[in-house]
Amino acid sequence: MSQNKNNSGVLFRNSKKKMIPADDGKKVPADAKEANKPDYTGDATVNGVDYWMAAWIKESQKQNGAKYFSFAFTPKPVEVEP
Repeated sequence: MSQNKNNSGVLFRNSKKKMIPADDGKKVPADAKEANKPDYTGDATVNGVDYWMAAWIKESQKQNGAKYFSFAFTPKPVEVEP
């Protein structure tokens, strides 16, 4: 089980995602493969179950380009004690 309190989690910027400077000074993914990697990663515990978390920063098409997070949760394998 992770060190998180129940029903909480943590996210950190994904330092493995390769970004390069764009013409406008912003940073963009180095290639299409990098674009699919999450911007943030971490873990969470929900109802006593441990999960890996991933988050991407996206822009809304309906809210005038407002930025938001899109999340994914993947259950961690259950450790079986002998």
